[in-house]
Amino acid sequence: MNKILSQNLNFSFILFFLLALALFVVRGPLRSVNNSADLTGPYLQSFAWRHGCNPYQPPKILVEKFFPNANNGKGFNGGIYPPTTSLLMMPITYFHWDTAKKIWMMWTIFVFAVTMYFLGKQLIIKFNNYERLKLSFIILLAFSPFHTGIALGQVSIIVICFMILSFLFSLKNYITLSGFLLALAVGLKPQLALFLVVFYLLRKKYRILIFFGAMYALIIISSEIYPVIIEGNQLGSSWTMWLKRVFAGYGVTGGERFLYSDIDKFSTLNIQVLVSQFSHNSFAVKTISFTIYFSMILFFIYFYFKNKKCDEFIIFSVLSILILLPIYHRFYDASLLIVPLIWSILKVKKIKNEKKLSFLALLLLLFSVPGGTILIMLTPRLPQIISNSAIWHFIVLPHQVWILLISYILLIFIMKHDRIQQVKV
Repeated sequence: MNKILSQNLNFSFILFFLLALALFVVRGPLRSVNNSADLTGPYLQSFAWRHGCNPYQPPKILVEKFFPNANNGKGFNGGIYPPTTSLLMMPITYFHWDTAKKIWMMWTIFVFAVTMYFLGKQLIIKFNNYERLKLSFIILLAFSPFHTGIALGQVSIIVICFMILSFLFSLKNYITLSGFLLALAVGLKPQLALFLVVFYLLRKKYRILIFFGAMYALIIISSEIYPVIIEGNQLGSSWTMWLKRVFAGYGVTGGERFLYSDIDKFSTLNIQVLVSQFSHNSFAVKTISFTIYFSMILFFIYFYFKNKKCDEFIIFSVLSILILLPIYHRFYDASLLIVPLIWSILKVKKIKNEKKLSFLALLLLLFSVPGGTILIMLTPRLPQIISNSAIWHFIVLPHQVWILLISYILLIFIMKHDRIQQVKV
């Protein structure tokens, strides 16, 4: 009887694993072949930078000069990445666009697979629960933010994988490898990866930070030396130009910019998306959003210093939520939530806060459904009694922000009572 039951469970696992794998391939790699729209930005920026041209010119000029036939410039919104990104992305600019996006897609899948392998390996050692780990691998493949990021050719997926790997290797005390991966992640996308520096500061992992600082300094110096070598005089003030671009279009904003009629802004994970449903006044939205976010930081700091011995996965999870709320982050950046999701599934039977952890896992699983943008596009087509209702506007449409806020609260409660120290392996 037990043998038959075991065979049925194995068959079910194989079936769901293959379905999840098919979903991953269709929604990720296959779409990227004809899409990779978000890769056009860093590709063209790095291409222009390699040739000594200012990558922070108006997007239209760069597209017409270097990139007239690549997706018709779709997805390119100008140089929003720092000069270090141009340096690190330079190798793929030696390939034609059609080849470059395929290479980037294969590289992304490889890094994703390596990351998920080490995440699974670490959690096997930590929890020794093979059945739940099988479920976790299915969830990894079915997690929608990864699909969206791979389909768009997003740099974020590589950055998030490097961050997760750096975190996992830090638990094993692999100082050099952890610091090197963090330097690459920050070099590619600092607005996402810098939160891990905060994590290492809190955990007093100073040796990792020293090596990270040395490697990141080397990347910055290299990005400054290259223009001198090729006599690219237009690149002399690249950092200043990049900062102007960042603060001009990707700072803390509010008001009508986050109404559902503006799909590009509303589909972000910013806390302003939720606050903007209650007020359209830009100053009020900024003030309320900042107050909420600052309060969340203070609560985290307070409970962290009350219980420094809590599991390092909890600290990483709380910080990963905090980094997604204040500035411009899209759905694919929620790939970072795979760590708290898998951790909560595997740990659910091992702590007193079992109900809170189960609820946390269910909430984060909602990110497996690519529903945010679909709901926005569906709104004008719904009967007005639904589309104009308070529930639709205040709960359903900004549901992703609600998930992040509630998940944060649950993690704070769990962190308050957790007493299990991270296992060193």
